[in-house]
Amino acid sequence: MATYFDSSKGPHLELLPEGMRRSQDEISRLAPQVERDVIRFYTRRASQYSTLGFPTVAEVVNVDLGLVVFLLGYKVDADDADTDVDLKIALRDTIADVIVWRIRRGAKDPAIREESSQRGKSVEYDEHRSSDFPPNWNYRLANFNGVEPPWAM
Repeated sequence: MATYFDSSKGPHLELLPEGMRRSQDEISRLAPQVERDVIRFYTRRASQYSTLGFPTVAEVVNVDLGLVVFLLGYKVDADDADTDVDLKIALRDTIADVIVWRIRRGAKDPAIREESSQRGKSVEYDEHRSSDFPPNWNYRLANFNGVEPPWAM
């Protein structure tokens, strides 16, 4: 089964900064994890939508648990003929962005954005410190988002 970001493919690696491409082991370890996290962000239980009927934009990823992915054109296998080509590109680029962000964040304490010391130490904390994703990480996927907004009356 093909993935949306393949760390063994040159065009996919070219999306990463040149210095990071040498970290092949770390990228190979991180890429599947990031891909799972990105897909999981758009995964819901089908039972949450049972009153509205089964969504037509969702791809069933686990029948036993009733899990579906709400990305228009998404298929579990990236090489499936029904997978939307633009979605493949958007997912590949998004996954690359998140990989870069996680590698850079992993090099320092994720809670600290900036440190300075002239006379003493001053620390500025990052508001995104607890997130697994950078700010606005999924802007490329906005047009493919099939998750229905919650409605209330």
